[in-house]
Amino acid sequence: CSSLKSVSFSEGLKYIDNFAFKDCISLLKIELPETVMEMGKNVFQNCSLMESVIISDSCYYICSETFYNCTSLSKVILGEKLQSIEYSAFKGCSSLESIVIPDSVSFIEYSVFEDCTSLSNVVLPKEITYIDNKVFKNCSMLYEIELPLEIMEIGYEAFENCTSLRKIDLPENVKIIYESAFSGCAS
Repeated sequence: CSSLKSVSFSEGLKYIDNFAFKDCISLLKIELPETVMEMGKNVFQNCSLMESVIISDSCYYICSETFYNCTSLSKVILGEKLQSIEYSAFKGCSSLESIVIPDSVSFIEYSVFEDCTSLSNVVLPKEITYIDNKVFKNCSMLYEIELPLEIMEIGYEAFENCTSLRKIDLPENVKIIYESAFSGCAS
């Protein structure tokens, strides 16, 4: 589907299955209808021209590698009822500059924003207790992040090679910082 530029989804669509639009390199924009509750794995992987995505409030899960390597993706709006973002969901989205993760999200799996080299602004959910492994690895433009007060653990390589990271305040609840969590933070 290398020439597919846009898709109109009808209301009533509830699920988009694995790999549905993988490698649709000309796809530019996605606005999911309010009825979509879940997307499968790798749904939009390698849609390298996609610039924006709006995920409705009825979507509860973003499965693994859903937007993996969407290198032009710069704008993402997440629905307020989202509960989970699975591993590598936005990995390699090198144009993504900011993301607001709603408070409804209880867990962000490993490598979700790995290699998002333009990511400079992140708002994390207030109740999250763990920054998983490699979540922000190689986010070279991330210069400051405010960790929620409930954070207790920072995973392996969580902020590795965040070369612009200048400030991070560790809340009192932090009990464990795993190996290489801040390795390569040159600033």
